[in-house]
Amino acid sequence: MQAFDELAALAARPELIATAIFWHDVVYRTRGAGQTRRADFLNVQDSAELFQSYTLMNSADVEAVHEMIMATTNHLEAKASEERYRGFSRDLDLFVDLDLSPLALPWEQFAANFQDIRFEFSWIPKEVFNAGQAAFLRNLLSHEDKLFRRPETIKMWRAAALANIRRCLNNPSMGAVGAPQCP
Repeated sequence: MQAFDELAALAARPELIATAIFWHDVVYRTRGAGQTRRADFLNVQDSAELFQSYTLMNSADVEAVHEMIMATTNHLEAKASEERYRGFSRDLDLFVDLDLSPLALPWEQFAANFQDIRFEFSWIPKEVFNAGQAAFLRNLLSHEDKLFRRPETIKMWRAAALANIRRCLNNPSMGAVGAPQCP
């Protein structure tokens, strides 16, 4: 929300982006059936459905917020299915950029976030967790031209995000499988 406060003037419908920010991670469970890692997609889907269950917004706004929330299941490829309101596709891009903005935090905060995520998945063996995180980060790095969408967010965050990702992946304490050991 702090990053959004700085960029809210770019939004056509800032109240809808704020709603999507609030609801998009409302459901966050790390374990699925059989004590396996729960797919991130399921958390996002459950969050979007929970939003739909409790909102009093009109149906057009509900669909717009739902689509923004679901866009976080595939940050790099997400795009508006239709122009739900004037400026919707740019709002969706801004929302997705905001969701990835923690990648551009100062290194100490980036590393602390990594450690927080590791804590949430502490039940997964370290090597398995690190391999998954490394794959995620390598995927982002291999699509660096898609990492952020809006010119304003590209200028603000791309260089720092790429530096953090590279630093994490190139950390000298990496394990044998090439997984990051951030910080």
